[in-house]
Amino acid sequence: MTLRENEASDEAWAKATRIARELDRILDGQEPMRTAVSRAASELRLSTRQVYNHLRRYRTERRVSSLLPKTGGARRARISPAVEEIISATLREIWLQPEQPDLAPIVDEIRTRCDSEGLDPPAYVTVSKRIPRLFTPEEIARRRHSGGKNLRRLKPRPGYIRANHALDVVQIDHTPADIQFVEVIDGQGIYIGRPYLTIAADVATSAIIGFCLTLEQPSRLSVALCLAQAMCRKEDWLAARDINHSWPMFGRPKKVVVVPHEVV
Repeated sequence: MTLRENEASDEAWAKATRIARELDRILDGQEPMRTAVSRAASELRLSTRQVYNHLRRYRTERRVSSLLPKTGGARRARISPAVEEIISATLREIWLQPEQPDLAPIVDEIRTRCDSEGLDPPAYVTVSKRIPRLFTPEEIARRRHSGGKNLRRLKPRPGYIRANHALDVVQIDHTPADIQFVEVIDGQGIYIGRPYLTIAADVATSAIIGFCLTLEQPSRLSVALCLAQAMCRKEDWLAARDINHSWPMFGRPKKVVVVPHEVV
């Protein structure tokens, strides 16, 4: 066993084992590769691109250790403990509210507090990455919802989503897009962030029937906008963008399944 394997946490091993189990099903199963990868991505809550990357590393020797995170030793913290404390306190004070506020003004407040203490202010993406480290989904749900119904929806429910007919079940998922926005101000590039793509896919046909692209974190608003486009005809939308391509999918789904999103 290598040093890297010894240093891997139990959580990392559990995650790698779960991924390996799904990859074995892809490699040993009879499903078409594309279908099997899509199913595994849904089960693992990964993008299909991530599943293909895992396959590339795993398929030769099928070692679970090949799926462990690559580490090059302990990393030096990029921001000081004092800044971490300001981020934590401000997020708990302002962001963790019954109605989720926009993150941008909260980041501005964090940067202002850091400036007043003579500390280097953190970037937007740095603050956003602290949210899943500081708060569990259950903690957020307890703060923003009443009763146990909303907490139960966060519990994992193994199985597959199946549908016999189009629009019986529509699945909505979110993923950060592979593009980064930079705004040029006074000749300098200011990093804005990565947009999030929300997609509504019909389970029976695997057809994309709607989407929403936004710089905000996935929310009820992005789901609503995605559903609105999914239910409407696309002719006018395509014509307004000079897109000469057919997109005939539309309609009101009988059931909607939204995959919980974890901020990364």
